[in-house]
Amino acid sequence: MILAIDTATQYAALALYNQSGIHTEEAWQAGRNHTTELMPRIVRILQAAQIRLSDITALAVSLGPG
Repeated sequence: MILAIDTATQYAALALYNQSGIHTEEAWQAGRNHTTELMPRIVRILQAAQIRLSDITALAVSLGPG
């Protein structure tokens, strides 16, 4: 399972990918609150998908101005 994180703009997004494609995704307008909102959202998306942190085998992040 891959956890993808995008915080390059005023919007933020998380996605969980597996061999079949996108498993779960979430995007929201973060404004300038990425640091305070990111970890609670990661916990929530993992819980909603019933995925344990130990199931994550890779991390993908956007390379942007944010």
